Amino acid sequence: MSKENNDISIDPSFNDLFEEEVSESSGIINDNEIFEDIKIFKGKPIKAVFGELYYKHVLKEEGEIAQRLHVALARFLKAKDPQDKTMFRGRLVPVVWELFGQIGQKVGNALSVEKKFFLRYALLLPSLINKDQKENIASIIKDNLIGEPIHYMDEWLEMVAMGDVTPLAVDEAPVKATKTRGDTGLRLQKDKIQGTYDGKISLIASVQKKRSRIEKSIVSDIKTLASHTSHPSIPRIEMAYSTIQKDALSSLVINAKELQKLERELSVSIQEAGCNFYEVYRRN
Repeated sequence: MSKENNDISIDPSFNDLFEEEVSESSGIINDNEIFEDIKIFKGKPIKAVFGELYYKHVLKEEGEIAQRLHVALARFLKAKDPQDKTMFRGRLVPVVWELFGQIGQKVGNALSVEKKFFLRYALLLPSLINKDQKENIASIIKDNLIGEPIHYMDEWLEMVAMGDVTPLAVDEAPVKATKTRGDTGLRLQKDKIQGTYDGKISLIASVQKKRSRIEKSIVSDIKTLASHTSHPSIPRIEMAYSTIQKDALSSLVINAKELQKLERELSVSIQEAGCNFYEVYRRN
């Protein structure tokens, strides 16, 4: 082996490779930007949060959505057949998201601990998780003790609602109308009517989508009710409704009431949109 090879280090340093000196004080993060060491990893457990009333407190004052979710959850939990389980899970998930959206609109109004746990951890029914999971969730730190910009969803929504969130550089800036000569007032009035019309159309589309979803659920429930099995020992006699069919019947009643409510809302919105459309057309 030559002398040159013997002089080559098998573990060269950064300076040996790049012939640059790196200052010990240099670095990407300075002292003011370093996260403080986390010393507390668990909070004081909330022992009573997973009591018998937890589920009721999550659904309390949530109206029709709470009723539909309760029926959907009961049908999912009672289903034995894997195909039924999959079908009922598909119906349950959208209703859970609806509940998320509805509770999320109430942030800032002293939400109960149960509703906060639902928003933060998607915990609807404590009996679905084991004892260790309950203890872990109950011991999670509830408040921001380190002052870092890391928030639970309910905290972030409340900050947005209160205007405490600074707009990002990528956020769209508000469009301000510029003054022009002539028919400025008429144009602004026309834009206002157009905006009202567009808003009504968006609302109608949303209601129609919700109506379509409920109608599909009703069709599925009717198919479930109309599926009968013969009595094992009595000829030409069909069995009474099963538990799943009884749940489908309850779901039909709830969905029928919701359709009546949506129909009234849809009729009024269509009528108002028609008036706005006439104004937009007339001013064009």
